[in-house]
Amino acid sequence: MLSNAKTIFKKLSDQLATAFDPEEAKSFAYLILEEVTGLSKTDILIEKPVALAEEINDEISTVLKRLLAHEPIQYILGKTIFYGLELSVNEHVLIPRQETEELVDWIIKAHHHTNNILDIGTGSGCIPIALAKSYPLSEVHAWDVSAGALEVAMKNAADNEVKIHFKQVDVLSEIPDQKFGLIVSNPPYILEHEKAEMRPNVLDHEPGTALFVPDQDPLLFYRTICQVSIDHLNPGGWLYFEINEKYGQEVASLMKDYQFTSIETRLDLNGKDRMVRGQKS
Repeated sequence: MLSNAKTIFKKLSDQLATAFDPEEAKSFAYLILEEVTGLSKTDILIEKPVALAEEINDEISTVLKRLLAHEPIQYILGKTIFYGLELSVNEHVLIPRQETEELVDWIIKAHHHTNNILDIGTGSGCIPIALAKSYPLSEVHAWDVSAGALEVAMKNAADNEVKIHFKQVDVLSEIPDQKFGLIVSNPPYILEHEKAEMRPNVLDHEPGTALFVPDQDPLLFYRTICQVSIDHLNPGGWLYFEINEKYGQEVASLMKDYQFTSIETRLDLNGKDRMVRGQKS
């Protein structure tokens, strides 16, 4: 049966608006139609005539049901965009956020001169892949405790044609004996009690090991990574963190305790403490 792209779009966005705000519903509808049917925004605006095969309608219905069950659109489509790069994502990795793009941008625009970069807790590989693109002469390493995450990260590195040295490492236990000129980490930093404030699309689908830290030790990973950096960061090297907005000053003080200098806390685009960096003395 022949219909037009605008009619299909409106029906889909109206269905999504039962669970999402209208603008988010429209954004999801555009994404779904582009990915599943190949229809563009222009096709929708000009009301392009279209006949959708039964299997396409079934696929749209499946995506719709998953979205209404609060599964993230990025997991449903299996991909996302980070710092201009297309990355695969699934339930083994966090969906890269804008705040992490800001962290990467801070590092890139600092124009560090370093031969060795390490990302601790790499997840999808978004940070080291973006850095490898901007620091092509540097050797880039990435660690994660999750074998599933590393599988995704390795695929993303290959798809984006960069060489990353991936290794399965539990930073809370044994650390490889290597030296680096720059270390960066977006470690777990959401407190267990903050689960009650989280949306179900995050809480029910994204990996908890990459999100949460115990309420009684919110700086667990920052303290551990500071110690790792003292042992494995070259003199004059830089340590960068993404942080919980509530603990900016605490992380900065912790870095000072570990004798880092030139410590700087930076706000994200929403005006929240989100990044800290310091230089090893």
